[in-house]
Amino acid sequence: MPIRAFRFGERSNATLTANTTGAVLVNDGEHGLVSVRVNVANSPTGTTPSMTVFLEASFDGVNWFVVAQSAAITASGQYRFSQPAVTEPMVRIRYAISGTTPSYTGVTTEVDFA
Repeated sequence: MPIRAFRFGERSNATLTANTTGAVLVNDGEHGLVSVRVNVANSPTGTTPSMTVFLEASFDGVNWFVVAQSAAITASGQYRFSQPAVTEPMVRIRYAISGTTPSYTGVTTEVDFA
């Protein structure tokens, strides 16, 4: 059986300097595996900058819970993590950024449902 993949992305070439929540994406419940790819185009600035990307899910769009997360991202590059069996109707990406005056520029995030 072929995998049906749906890709949604935040391709805004964002600059992230504080905790940020991405757009809510609709999961039709037929796709178990959710993969997240994060591309950090430029080296982060600040003192000991660190970013963790969370995949959160919700049944009602009000109460959110973490279903997967990245390792700490402290340099430019491409990062990926995934979570099988996500059946909640809504998912979103949340970015937690720490450090002294941290700044991440050129951040692109893609979410694939397969």
